[in-house]
Amino acid sequence: MTSFVDLILLATALAAQRDTTRGLPPARLDAGLRTAVATVWGVEPGRVRVDWGRGMRLNGLPDSAAIALTGRGDRGWFVASLNGARPLTVRAGIMKTVWVTRRALRAGATLGAGELTLDERVVWGPPVEILRESLIGRELRRDIVAGGEVEPAALAQPVAVRAGEPVWLVYAKGAVNLRVEAIANGPARLGEIVRATDRRRGVALQGIMTGPGTARLVETGRTR
Repeated sequence: MTSFVDLILLATALAAQRDTTRGLPPARLDAGLRTAVATVWGVEPGRVRVDWGRGMRLNGLPDSAAIALTGRGDRGWFVASLNGARPLTVRAGIMKTVWVTRRALRAGATLGAGELTLDERVVWGPPVEILRESLIGRELRRDIVAGGEVEPAALAQPVAVRAGEPVWLVYAKGAVNLRVEAIANGPARLGEIVRATDRRRGVALQGIMTGPGTARLVETGRTR
């Protein structure tokens, strides 16, 4: 005789099976989505990975369902329309080699060449090539775990001068070449404006940081 507990277990197993089936699209349909994404991104379909989401009723769709995508796949997200059915939100990524950290790092740490290593994984979103040279010397905006992918958005230019430190403001145009020593009024990163005080005359100056302790002198009120 089947017990009440056995019936509950059987019902639970069947429900789990139904939920799993709903999330599995036909193989040709899955391949069709990967091909559609690959066309948008200009890559080989074999590099594309897709996530149809959970709880979607996909098992009733025919293999030949036409797929139309909306969007460019920012952070991997697309809206897919299948044979005029209700649109589905899907996510796509690229299988690629990325730069990851060898160990956990805290926010404010500066990335050195020895901190990085390569790993292959799915990166959600369109393909973006990142050179190691563009990461070295950058400062982390947030903590990152060991093996965490290093994304440009999580990095900041290093601080090139701090408040109270000397900074050389350089001006070059035609035959005119000037170098003025000043004291930074506050910190500034590479590419940022530094406001400083002329060490000899005491006048206010400003420049755009081009390297450690060096800035391109600009007129007050201008940023170019």
